[in-house]
Amino acid sequence: MVQVEQGLTVHADATRLRQVLSNLLNNAFRYGSSGGVVKLSAQHADGCIEICVEDKGPGLSDALLAKLFQRFNHSRSQGGSGLGLAICYQLCQLMQADIAARPVAGGGLCICISLPGSAAG
Repeated sequence: MVQVEQGLTVHADATRLRQVLSNLLNNAFRYGSSGGVVKLSAQHADGCIEICVEDKGPGLSDALLAKLFQRFNHSRSQGGSGLGLAICYQLCQLMQADIAARPVAGGGLCICISLPGSAAG
C-alpha cells in the first residue's frame, strides 16, 4: 500500500535515499508477516518530509527496539547480518535526516525517516 501526499519535494541525495528506502522495504517484506501488507507513506510534517515504512510482522522487544540501529544487532531467529539498519542510520546522518522506529498497534514495526523538504501549496 502506498500513501503519498501530493506536491512533496525532498532535499536529499537520491542514491543514498534510494538505498535507505530499498533496505527498509526489503526488511519489511522479509520480516513482516507472510502475505502481509507493507505500507509506504510520505507526508509533510513540521517543515520536513516524513517517509515511513510499516509492516504487520511480529514486532520487536523493547530491548531489540532500543538497539535497532546499532551495528551487528539482529535477532538470531530472524537471521541477517545486523548491518542494514545501521547503514540506513549512517546514510540518514549524512543526509541530515532523522530515522526512528516505533511499534505498531496490533503487531509490526514502523520506521520513519524525516528529511529536509517542502510541500507545494
